[in-house]
Amino acid sequence: MQPLVMTRDVYDEVMEGVQATDSVTLVMMTGGTSQTVVVPTNAKKVLFSATSNFMIRYASGTLTSATVITPPTFSSSGAGTAYTSALELNPSLRTLAGVTVMTVFPIETGYLTMSWFG
Repeated sequence: MQPLVMTRDVYDEVMEGVQATDSVTLVMMTGGTSQTVVVPTNAKKVLFSATSNFMIRYASGTLTSATVITPPTFSSSGAGTAYTSALELNPSLRTLAGVTVMTVFPIETGYLTMSWFG
């Protein structure tokens, strides 16, 4: 597994893009059917790319259409309000501190790749 390293140009500015990784998971998604993905050992970051919309939970568990449609838990504090149990829609690059398994819920049928970085 490769580390996630941003490339710098001759002016020492960060360039768009990341180096290729040697650890990629392909998930063939069926709309409405959740799947569990185990995070590889030593993975610290993941880059998602998909051909269709999907939602993700950074924990294990079965997700159904009813789970996804049900309004998330709402909490309020003095500083503002937040939805604390919402699923994330189409994430891109994420850090995986403490995450060992993820549940993918595809809204539509398609393909999902997860590029893992150490």
